[in-house]
Amino acid sequence: KEINRARQLMSGIANYQERSRALREEGSQLLASWNELIGASIPTETLRADSPTLPANQDSGRTNGGNLDTIHSIEIDR
Repeated sequence: KEINRARQLMSGIANYQERSRALREEGSQLLASWNELIGASIPTETLRADSPTLPANQDSGRTNGGNLDTIHSIEIDR
């Protein structure tokens, strides 16, 4: 009786571990796909130093991106 119960529990644990591994793998793939999508949607080549989305430029009392020269772009090292 106890041996059968132990076998059932071991089988359940093995099944749980396999499902857990598959779920982690799926999560990793979803995260990688999401990061790829977000990365591709950011126009990194044309980000400007006066972009209002930059935290330094979100002070409402500032204009023109804090007097930044708007002809310069942010350089991103890859």
